[in-house]
Amino acid sequence: RPGGIDAETQGMYMEGMGALFFLRAGFGRENIFEFMKAPPSPSSNEMQDIERHVIELETATKRAKSNWKTEYGSFRARLAEILADYGHTLRRLNHGEWVVVVADLRDAPEGGPRELVCRVQKQNLDAYNSRSISREQLIRKIDYFEY
Repeated sequence: RPGGIDAETQGMYMEGMGALFFLRAGFGRENIFEFMKAPPSPSSNEMQDIERHVIELETATKRAKSNWKTEYGSFRARLAEILADYGHTLRRLNHGEWVVVVADLRDAPEGGPRELVCRVQKQNLDAYNSRSISREQLIRKIDYFEY
């Protein structure tokens, strides 16, 4: 899963719209549930053990959320790189059509987006490929929507 993209990617072409790709983001799966499965070992002071266990769970949850945000940023950047590197190869698309990627973010932490949609017009991909615009200009032309 290079760049956090699972092998579950599917695509289709819709005339007049463009190419649509659906994928599942493969990051953010740090397993904090291990703490929940393994109850604290019994001791003479069970209350302290339970408190320690709760603190460990809270720490793991915060770390997972922080890691997810970092990985999500890398994922978005990787999508832009893939579009820049390979988008021009979609030769059947018309100049005004779009390349749209819909990413399922089901492993996002609470409050995070569950879906990322990014899109770019084929004409911008072709302009980059012909060196009419820079890579940075192309990447700025990619639209992102979070749901």
